[in-house]
Amino acid sequence: MPLLRALLLTASAIWIIVIGIVEWGRRHYPGLDAVEPKEVVQSRVSIVLAARDEAMVIGQTLMQLRNSGPIVSEIIVVDDRSTDSTSDQIAAVPDAHGRILQIRINSLPQGWMGKQYALWQGAKRASSDWILFLDADSLLNPGAIKHAVSYAEARQLDYLSIVPTLCIRGAGARAFLGFFGFAIAMSLRLVLANLPSRRLPGIGIGAFQMVRRSQYFSIGGHGAVRQNAADDVALAGRFKRMGCAIGIVMGGSFLTVHWYQNLPEVILGFEKNFYSLVDYRRSRLMGLFIVFAGLFFLPDLGMVMLRGPWWIINVLTIMMVWSEYWRLSQAAINMGFIAPWLFLLMPFLFWFVMVRSVWRTERQQGIYWRGTFYPLAMLRNQTQNPAGSNRGEGQ
Repeated sequence: MPLLRALLLTASAIWIIVIGIVEWGRRHYPGLDAVEPKEVVQSRVSIVLAARDEAMVIGQTLMQLRNSGPIVSEIIVVDDRSTDSTSDQIAAVPDAHGRILQIRINSLPQGWMGKQYALWQGAKRASSDWILFLDADSLLNPGAIKHAVSYAEARQLDYLSIVPTLCIRGAGARAFLGFFGFAIAMSLRLVLANLPSRRLPGIGIGAFQMVRRSQYFSIGGHGAVRQNAADDVALAGRFKRMGCAIGIVMGGSFLTVHWYQNLPEVILGFEKNFYSLVDYRRSRLMGLFIVFAGLFFLPDLGMVMLRGPWWIINVLTIMMVWSEYWRLSQAAINMGFIAPWLFLLMPFLFWFVMVRSVWRTERQQGIYWRGTFYPLAMLRNQTQNPAGSNRGEGQ
């Protein structure tokens, strides 16, 4: 019991420190809605989207992007081996100014993941000062790009990513994705991302990644992260390690993404990603489990094992963590009434999804993503040698 009390005090102290840092960062974190865009923006943006079997959403996305104004010089849509009517939906979008360019990819070269190859091919066709990589389901407010360029140029950034507002159905899916965002925030990656030191981690959001074209190609672009399943995080990390200035801002009403719509979709969708959080290394997985158990599972155990003032300290710790989870989640997701009360179950579900991801990846020695199988040896090589692929020459 004395050991449990000591561990509880340690966990409580860690939570107080981490939540304090996150709250400080949240109050000082930039929001795109606070940016006053320049009256006249001279720079231009090339939008690049990779679409694979996105027939249900790609038409709506392109119709919306057409209204982004003259700041967007071209919209390059890369049809990545789609088997549905994605290509037809792209061609059906009216394009009076000839700004929409469609590229079709029929085969994937060895050593590449499909999304990275599609974005790389699209980027090579881009001609503007900035390249904006969007997911096919990213919905932008008409003024979002102008605000983003004004923000990036005022701060002399080379890379800017926007945290979107998520539209998610189902209390279970909202609770889990809220917890995932909470865990990312508690890792301090969002707080540290905007600090200039190249030793600190970078983080990117695939829904909106805007890069200075000259810097993108000088660091190797997607050719340098061609085998990394978490390509958005890897690309941001690449920019930061190479000494480029990166930034990440809260999107608010400027960027909305309709993400997973139920809990089974979440579990299947996260299967390819979770093992990559520890770079496909079992040793790091064990370290993550120890930290995770100490911070999340230990307080639950304390509810049963502790008595008196120790029990009260434990309850106060859980309440502090829950309130922070609610504040952060509500800022990005409309949590509704039921989702916040599922918080105590989420650490167990999170760990189940992680273990399931690791078990399936190890069992099949790789992952399936966007209809293609990628061997585990290739994935480990990319994460353990992030500087090995430099420019993607020859592709």
